[in-house]
Formats: sequence, structure tokens, C-alpha cells
Amino acid sequence: MNTLEAGEQSAVGDVVLIIELNTPCSQAQLGRIGELLCSEDGRTPSAKLQTVSSLITRSVRSLVLLETGVG
Repeated sequence: MNTLEAGEQSAVGDVVLIIELNTPCSQAQLGRIGELLCSEDGRTPSAKLQTVSSLITRSVRSLVLLETGVG
């Protein structure tokens, strides 16, 4: 799995798989990017995500961008 890197192309509304430490990939949550949080150097080190049950903030390095098949 290729996780996002800081500054890599991701956008509000993208669907991602949220990778957590000590959690099997088969139990990873899905989320939708609600807001990209930029650092002072202009990179995007974290994102606010909407999951089925809550709003969370995670590093983009723990996110795997999923292709939605739109277009």
C-alpha cells in the first residue's frame, strides 16, 4: 500500500483508507477528506477526516488514497 506523503496531491472530498498502528488492514476505516491542514512551509502534513462515526485528524502518511472511478 502506498500512503500519501506530505505535499502529495490529495483534495477535499477524496476517499481514503485510514491506516492505524496495530490494526490489521482488513479492519482499516474509510474516511473522506474534509479539510487539508497546511504547515508553515506549505506542505500538507495532516487532514481532517469524516468517518462513519466521527470527525478525526490524521497525518497524511497514515492515509491511502482510493480511486473512486469517477470520470
